[in-house]
Amino acid sequence: MDGLLIGFDLCDTYTQVCVYDEKTAEPIVIPLSDPEVAQFGDIPTVVCKCRRRDEWRIGSDGFKTALESDGIMVDKLIRLSRKSGVATLEDVTYQASELLEIFILKVLGYVSEKFDHAPIRCITFTLRVLDARIIECILATTKKFGLSDDQVQIIGHAEAYMYFLMSQKPEVYANIASLFELSEEGLTYMECRVMRGMKPQIVRISAERLEEGFDLGILENAQGKRLADNIICSCAERLLAKKIISSVCLAGKGFEHVDQWGVKALPVICNRRKAFYEGPLFAKGAVYLAMDTQRESTAYPYMCVCDGRLASNVSINMQVNGLSRPVMLVSAGTRWYQAGSELEFYIDDMDSVDLTIQAIDQMQSRTVKVDLDNFPVRPKRATRVKMSLSCPSESLLKLKIEDMGFGTMFPASDACVEREIPL
Repeated sequence: MDGLLIGFDLCDTYTQVCVYDEKTAEPIVIPLSDPEVAQFGDIPTVVCKCRRRDEWRIGSDGFKTALESDGIMVDKLIRLSRKSGVATLEDVTYQASELLEIFILKVLGYVSEKFDHAPIRCITFTLRVLDARIIECILATTKKFGLSDDQVQIIGHAEAYMYFLMSQKPEVYANIASLFELSEEGLTYMECRVMRGMKPQIVRISAERLEEGFDLGILENAQGKRLADNIICSCAERLLAKKIISSVCLAGKGFEHVDQWGVKALPVICNRRKAFYEGPLFAKGAVYLAMDTQRESTAYPYMCVCDGRLASNVSINMQVNGLSRPVMLVSAGTRWYQAGSELEFYIDDMDSVDLTIQAIDQMQSRTVKVDLDNFPVRPKRATRVKMSLSCPSESLLKLKIEDMGFGTMFPASDACVEREIPL
């Protein structure tokens, strides 16, 4: 297979990169450089501008340069970019997106160099939370690296977990598969359920940010380890009780040495079920998706419903060739930032447009009526409208209906309706 298949887990504190290895047919971790001694290739998500020269360093090299007072470091690049923040370095103001771009380009440059400048065939980025600003920055950055949008996938952590999980043996996800992730950004719990008996099969992943998250610094002393053990044990007892669970996966930097302090927690987690630790889980899941894009037919014939994907279909009934039929506008299972449609049609003696919203796991649908009260009154079949739909998130539909008129007889007016509809 020509070209690299890459998974890029881009987080606020640490980033991990995996590449598909043809010899093992599995993802392998790519540390940024020799100083990155962490077992799972944790790359600090930081950039550092060297003083008095236009030179940038990232990761541990960036930390080292800043500690030696030879540079000015900026961290929390994801958080800063979400807020459209700025940073001033040596009297020059940089947009957060510019700094994030520098970081991504440096990492991609290193990976390319490590593999003798082999071209990238496909890359999947995975983010803890999908954000429009970050997505826009990633796509703009990868274009500068010479990649087209077709070569770039962007998914959330929940979806990356699904691709990782569905690449394991079926017994791992035969019933409920659970995940605890402990990182500097908090403690997260996920559950994956395969809803069988439906076509296509639906994989639903629920994710919950737990309030019990704690600073990983407490793991540096015996008292803190005991506290962490009690916290994780309590969470496991509460979240795993009375459920038929096939497997529990532990992920994140906080669980890297859980065998040294999880005296109470591990027996609860491992009780009559498969349990394992997978540090670069999300980066590996991202590689599995990159691999899948190269196949003639997908190895994952599921509809994934999770953070980042829509859980409802949106349609409209229309007369087509004299027959009434539903026209799909937005489909369940679509990534929200890729969802949307544009449709032009004639309204015939109508003062409203009715949308049908159908959640995939509910029998009943609901109808949302969009009034066209401010549209001009014209004869039948003399008003053409354009309807545009997009999704700012997986739980919100943005709708716009514009009057396009009818040729020269009835010019278009300024009539327009805009609505935001919860899904």
